[in-house]
Amino acid sequence: MAETEQSLAARAQSLTDEVARLDGMIAESVADGEGQSELVGKMRLKRRRLLDEHSDLDKALAVLKRRRADEAEKAREQNRQEALVRMRAQADEFLEASSAVDAALEALEDAHNRLHLASLDLSRSARMAGESDGGRLANIIGPAMRWAAWHGAPGASKDMQVPRTPGHRRSTLRKSLENVIPAVAKR
Repeated sequence: MAETEQSLAARAQSLTDEVARLDGMIAESVADGEGQSELVGKMRLKRRRLLDEHSDLDKALAVLKRRRADEAEKAREQNRQEALVRMRAQADEFLEASSAVDAALEALEDAHNRLHLASLDLSRSARMAGESDGGRLANIIGPAMRWAAWHGAPGASKDMQVPRTPGHRRSTLRKSLENVIPAVAKR
């Protein structure tokens, strides 16, 4: 049966106590003038044996502590490797998500260009029909885009540092622009 640190420490303490008891007995015998007797020689021999055994227990205790430390280090390394695998998978997901945002921003730019051209065509048609909007359509696109950004994508708006918009102003782009189209075009 394998020893535990506690059992080795208990045995080492027991040996320490026994060595101390023997030291006391040897000291008393020497004080009584029996320092060269056979009994004192046997006690000294037993003490040396106990000290050797104590040294062996100390070394065994060090081995157990090293094994425990090695196991802990192995567990930390395994956790680190698992975390690296998760990190790589999450990095791939992060990059895929960033590619999706890039594609959405490109699509947004294309849609914005279509919107801008359509607003120019609408303004020109309104002028030709005698229904000039006084530039309202051209001037509202920027704020309406900001309102729509905060309405449809508040997290992205915050990250892109789009100026804040009051809650009552946040609406879809279509709803914001419907209010400025000349009345004649709505019929």
